[in-house]
Amino acid sequence: MQKPPSRRALQLLNGAVASLEEMASSKEPLDPRKLGRLFGDLHSLQQSMQKMERAGAKSRDRFWKMQRRAVVVIVKIAKHLSRP
Repeated sequence: MQKPPSRRALQLLNGAVASLEEMASSKEPLDPRKLGRLFGDLHSLQQSMQKMERAGAKSRDRFWKMQRRAVVVIVKIAKHLSRP
């Protein structure tokens, strides 16, 4: 049986967060406070999305909007970590 798209999206998000945290731990960021804020935002989005995924169809639109916001935060963190 195939998993619902929202569950797959959460698994991918969890994997991305874990990878970014590993990258952040191995590199000293230029602005640690900004990076901490971005990770805080990402963790908050992640928790909200997990709650919405369990809530069902009523929150589906909000789930996907949060997923898009999470992708934006992930890209910002990746850019921040990739700076020399």
